[in-house]
This record gives sequence, C-alpha cells and structure tokens, in this order.
Amino acid sequence: MVSEDYGAVTTIKKECSIAVYCPCFNHALNNSLAQTSKIVPIRNTIGTLKEIIAFFNASAKRHLVLENISAKQLTGLCQTRWVEMHDGVLQFKSALPKVIEALTAISKWADRNSSSKASILLAAISNSDFIISLLSTADILKLTLPVSRLLQSPSLDLANASSAIERVKEIFQEKRTMCVGEFHTIFLNAST
Repeated sequence: MVSEDYGAVTTIKKECSIAVYCPCFNHALNNSLAQTSKIVPIRNTIGTLKEIIAFFNASAKRHLVLENISAKQLTGLCQTRWVEMHDGVLQFKSALPKVIEALTAISKWADRNSSSKASILLAAISNSDFIISLLSTADILKLTLPVSRLLQSPSLDLANASSAIERVKEIFQEKRTMCVGEFHTIFLNAST
C-alpha cells in the first residue's frame, strides 16, 4: 500500500498531489505491535506457531488427527491483521496440550516425512523458551485484543478509543514496575 514505487498511496498522490496519507488507527497499532516482535524467543515462537499451523493445514490426514483430538481448528497467524494474530496465539495457547497430543500421535506414524516433522515440532514446543514466550505473548495480546477490536469498530468513538489505549498503557507500565511478580506468574503457568 505504501511502497514508494508501486503502492496505492503513491498512485493516489500522483493523481492528487494534495492528498494526505493517513493510515487507520488499527493499522497503526498493527504496525507498532509488529515492530515489537524483535525479541528473538518471541519471534521464534511466532515462527514455530506458523510452522505448526501450516503442518496441520497442509494435510487432510494430519488435520483430521488434530480435529479428532481437540475438536478445534487452529487459526492462522496473520502478520498484518493483529486481531487474527491475537485470536490465533490465544487459541493456540489453550489448545497446546491437544496440539502436543496430536503431534505425538503423528510422530509415531510410518510416514517418515510426517513423523519426523511432527517430532521436530514437538521438540520445539516442548522447549521452555517456547512455552514461556508463548505465555508472555498471550499475556500481552490479551490486553491489546480489546483495543484492536475497538479500533476496527465501525462506530469508533475517539474518546472511548483514547481512554482504552491509555488504560492499556497504564497496565503495561504496571507490568513493567511489577515485572518480577509478572514473570513469576508466567513461570508458574509455564511449569504447569
């Protein structure tokens, strides 16, 4: 959309030089959240989640195993639509024991490709870095999800949006101040 050579913004500005580029508030939130995922374990966790979702979605047989075990379908993680990222990460977190069960079952198959990939993915999500990063990401995304939904609302009220954003910023500041206690809670959940 904003590519200087081929983007829609550039095309519009060529036709109407006084046009002003103004992304929607939710797009701005999406961009800022995308920039925050530069922490290596978080970035690796998101990559692993995408790999697991693709693994199950690439085969009807593997997808059926997951569906039979969890009765749920994993939602894809879209990098630019953070409501989908929120939903996908939160859903994966709640489905983690069932995903582990499905990967364990597939790792025992005679099909070498599926079983070896399932074993690799199983090892990746059984890693403490992955579990702590997943829980940390879910902890943050559960706070930004309501704001993201609010910013996509057709009846957006600037006062309500501003208030919601300020409240989330306050909560983040509280989490930073109480980081030892926050991490202790995440660590206990990871241990469980």
